[in-house]
Amino acid sequence: MRPRLPRILPIRTSSSARHLLLCLALLGASVAAGAGGARAQSPILTYPAPLNTNSDTDSLPDSNVQIAHGGGGTFLAVWESDENLGGTAGTDTDIFFSTGDGIPGNWSPPALLNTNGTSDSGGDNNVQIASDGAGHWVAVWQGHENLNGTTGTEGDILVATSSDDGYTWTATALLNNNGDSDGVGDIDSHPTIASD
Repeated sequence: MRPRLPRILPIRTSSSARHLLLCLALLGASVAAGAGGARAQSPILTYPAPLNTNSDTDSLPDSNVQIAHGGGGTFLAVWESDENLGGTAGTDTDIFFSTGDGIPGNWSPPALLNTNGTSDSGGDNNVQIASDGAGHWVAVWQGHENLNGTTGTEGDILVATSSDDGYTWTATALLNNNGDSDGVGDIDSHPTIASD
């Protein structure tokens, strides 16, 4: 029987942190012995290493990272940042992601998860992720973007999904169905998501 991996590994960073530093405790069976029902070993601890591959060139804070395992060997990390990725993202707070195999140093370059991040002006934050363990992911977060006039800017819950283990994401969409009509005082924030 395969050992069950932890689904979510939250890592808290201060808002002044410049780079995401990652020290994962990986189950030996998940990376090293992963095949054939190997027995779980003691956690393997590594030295902290940058998760975001642009850590030596970015200049703005990265924070509120969430890391989860998708069940097929892929880990997904999501976080919020004001970084503009060399001009490919705006200067507001956006949601970024990176995929990896759980081994420090084996993460894809940061990319925008909120697909409207190149042109939006409202901040996106408080991202949460969940996977069904079969390559499908859901990301939810608080957004202050009006999504081309379809919602207000007071704060609504936005969503994107992936069906290829987090490598690509659908267009940003409104999750709370009253987002186009709720008022300035109706701030929706800090979403939570889980899978069974």
